[in-house]
Amino acid sequence: MTSKERAALRAQANRLEAVFQVGKEGVTEAVAAQLLDAFRTRELLKGKVLLESAPQPPRECAAALAALTQAEVVQVVGGSMVFFKENLELRKELAKKAKGVKGAKKPSKKVRLAASAARAAKSAARTARNTEETATTTVKKPATRPGQAATRPGQTKKASTARPGQAAKKPGRAPAAKRMALHTQRRENRKG
Repeated sequence: MTSKERAALRAQANRLEAVFQVGKEGVTEAVAAQLLDAFRTRELLKGKVLLESAPQPPRECAAALAALTQAEVVQVVGGSMVFFKENLELRKELAKKAKGVKGAKKPSKKVRLAASAARAAKSAARTARNTEETATTTVKKPATRPGQAATRPGQTKKASTARPGQAAKKPGRAPAAKRMALHTQRRENRKG
């Protein structure tokens, strides 16, 4: 195991909870069996050594457990031990889950191109339809006399040139500079 792999495993082990303990009896067959059982479902395990009651120091316990289970010791810090044992069957299962449905094939290049062309055509049609709708609108007038139709079919009006979300300019309003000039002129007329 390289130092980079070991560092990555140490980082992953930070969030793990301890799944076994070495107590006053030390490293026993029961602890080794528990460790092997846990290695069936995961590759990285964390365990604790009870410092006050264990007959051996944590490094010796880790070395003994690694020898019994054919696992590698990733790190021993204080009373915590981290072990790694590669499990090829587990990796195959995870790869199948990552792929999704079993036996599902990737569509061929022709199928992907046809689907892409269909999406592009649909998008172009939608864009054309939207531009058509914004270019002309039906004029609706309220009925003012009895018998008069509220709308006149076929009558269209050019849409406003304002951008969507922007209000159209009010007709007849002078530019700001001109309004300011008129305001100052009126003020001077009042004084003089």
